[in-house]
Order: sequence, then C-alpha cells, then structure tokens
Amino acid sequence: MDGYQLSYQWVFGDGVTNDWSTSSVVPHAYSESNCGSYNVNITVSDGKLTISSNLAVIAACRLTIAKLQIGLNFAKTLGDTINLTAQPDLPGITNVVQLTGQPLVVDVGDVQVPFMLDKKGHGPSTNGTCQLTYTKPTKKKAGYWTATIALSKGTWRVPLANYDLNNETVKAPGRHVIVPVTVVIGNEAFTIDWPLTYIATVKKTGTAK
Repeated sequence: MDGYQLSYQWVFGDGVTNDWSTSSVVPHAYSESNCGSYNVNITVSDGKLTISSNLAVIAACRLTIAKLQIGLNFAKTLGDTINLTAQPDLPGITNVVQLTGQPLVVDVGDVQVPFMLDKKGHGPSTNGTCQLTYTKPTKKKAGYWTATIALSKGTWRVPLANYDLNNETVKAPGRHVIVPVTVVIGNEAFTIDWPLTYIATVKKTGTAK
C-alpha cells in the first residue's frame, strides 16, 4: 500500500457502519441500552489492495451501587480501605459456578484491583476480598447479582486525590465529590460516576461515603 492514500471503514457490531474515510480514527458511542460485547471490524484500502481486521470491544453497562465508602489514612501507609456493594446485571447467568475461573476487576477512582472467581464466587487478593452472589427470583421480584468488595492494605491517596479526596481538613457537612466506579466480570463491564460526601482531617484521616 506504499504511496497510495489509505481509506478506512469501521463496522461497529451494533448495526452501524461508517462511510469510507481517510481518517483512521472514527468516534462512535454505543447506547446505554445496547451495552455488552461487540465484534468490531475495520477495513483498510488503498484503492487496489484491501485488508480487514477484527477487534473485541466491550461497551460498559450501567452499574447499580448499593454502597460505596472510601477511607483514607494519611498518618500511615497501607491503611486505606474501599468498601463497595454493587449489583451488576449478568443476563443468562444464574449460578456462580458458571463464573468459575473468570476474572473480576474493580476500579474505584483509578484504584484497580483484580480478582479470580472460584466456584463459590469468592475472589481473594492481597488487597482484599470479593464475593459474588445470586439472589433467586420470587413471584414479586426478579433475580439479581450482588458483588461485595472489600479492599484494604492500600496506599491510594495519590489516584484518589484526582477526585478531590485530598490530605486536608474538610469539615462537616463535607465536600461533594464524584468518583468513577467500574466493575468488569469476564467480558461484561459495568460503570457509573458515583456521588459521595468527603470529610477529612489533614494528616490524619479522610472518609467519603
């Protein structure tokens, strides 16, 4: 393809195909109602030769959060904690055994910790534990998944400072902050920007909940 103008065409896997373009970068947003995994195809042509390549893309679904609390210990290292209870939607999966050996990755304010799920839905790590459970449906309520994640023994003040969780005194009623939360289970991703209230004492502790 040397010496010829390249053209690109993207097929995004959600029914959208862009027109041929000389730009290799094309913006595309998946709708919240169409979240999930997609096979994306890109075709490159110089007018004479054409090649194609496939990519796997995960469009994150909306994450439901029941509880999020962040604790910072500015007086010592390895004293920070994060406790998260969330309800990811895993369609077609109703038993933790189906997720045996699957990775679960949690990211709270750029604090990322990976787990590997066992047949009971447990995922131990040097920085805490996670538990994935399924509540069976009743006549009045649909079944749902709950991810309970407890992170500890971390020093996460640097990434969390990007979201205004700083080493300073913040008195009650506190400061409103927004912290992004992402949970990835296997090839399913869930995310949300979650509002918290932050209270802190300089060089001692900070709590966002």
